[in-house]
Amino acid sequence: MKKVIIWVLIAAFLLSGLSVAVFSKDAMDPKSPAIKVAPPAPRFSDAERHAELARRRTAVASKMADNSILILMSAEPKLYANDVDYVYRQENNLVYLTGLKQNGATLVLRKNGGSVSEFLFLPKRNPQYETWNGKMYSNEDASRISGLRNVLNAAEQPAFLESLRSRSTFTAKEGGFEIAGEPAAVYMLLP
Repeated sequence: MKKVIIWVLIAAFLLSGLSVAVFSKDAMDPKSPAIKVAPPAPRFSDAERHAELARRRTAVASKMADNSILILMSAEPKLYANDVDYVYRQENNLVYLTGLKQNGATLVLRKNGGSVSEFLFLPKRNPQYETWNGKMYSNEDASRISGLRNVLNAAEQPAFLESLRSRSTFTAKEGGFEIAGEPAAVYMLLP
């Protein structure tokens, strides 16, 4: 007798759930399915993305003091185990201004007399590193994604920082870019 009562209770429970699903208002309306599919993400052309990133960098530069430099460095990889990293997550401000998600990138904005210069320090591609950690951006890839034209080798970044410290002119080995003068203010956001 107990088994019959248990089976009757189980059947009643299942049928009550089924009746709620069948007779609910949403089930009767074919326009509102039980599982809602999210709309696709918006698609932007390279020109639209470059314009938006340039607008963001211009807005940040407008808040900077005249004759100043802003330096944004990428986030460091977080160690999960001795030889395994967590999935890399870029520093929010750097992604917001460049769209780049690579370790070792540094954005430099220089505002002098109302004109703004933008430079990006990026590590050279390393096939051995890419084997274990994924594709690295080339200078062309970084320019295509961010819209920045002045991409320098990250190996020159220590010389740039030393020139800031010593208040001297920095001249890049590749491309002949020059950052001159003594900045009145240096904004440096560390990860």
